[in-house]
Amino acid sequence: AELPAMTISVLSVLAAVFLERAESKIQGTVAEVAEEVADGEGLGAELCSELRCLLLEIARARRVRTKAQRAGLPADEIGPLSERLHQAEDKAAALLEQRDAGDQMLRTWTPTYAGLLWFYPGRAEVVGRLREKLSRETQGVQASLRSMPRFLCR
Repeated sequence: AELPAMTISVLSVLAAVFLERAESKIQGTVAEVAEEVADGEGLGAELCSELRCLLLEIARARRVRTKAQRAGLPADEIGPLSERLHQAEDKAAALLEQRDAGDQMLRTWTPTYAGLLWFYPGRAEVVGRLREKLSRETQGVQASLRSMPRFLCR
C-alpha cells in the first residue's frame, strides 16, 4: 500500500522541521561547550587549569635558571633543571596547539586528532606530575643559590 502524495509531503515537512530543530539544538550545545572550554569550565577545565599552572611554573623556572647562570652555578646543578624545563616547554607547546585544535573542533564540529587529544581523560594528572617535577628541580636550584655566598649572586 502506497501512501498518498499529500501524506508524503507532510511527512517530509515534519522531518525537515524535526531535523532543523535537532540541528539547532546540537549547534547550541556545541556553542555552550565551546564557551565552557573558553571559560575554563566543563570539558577540559582541569587540563586548562593544569596548563595555566604549568606555564607559570615554566616562567618561574626560567627566572631561576637565568639567576643561577648569572651567579655562576655549575652546569651539573643547572642541567637537570634545563632538561626538565625543555620537557615542560615542549609539553606546554603541544597542549596549547591541542587546546586550539579542540576549540576549533567544537566550533566547526569536525573532529581532529589533535582536538580529540585535548579532551582525552587523565591528561591533567600527567601535566600535574610534570609541573611538580619541574617545581622540585626549580626548588633544588634555588636551594643551591641560597647556599652560595651572597657576593657571588648578582
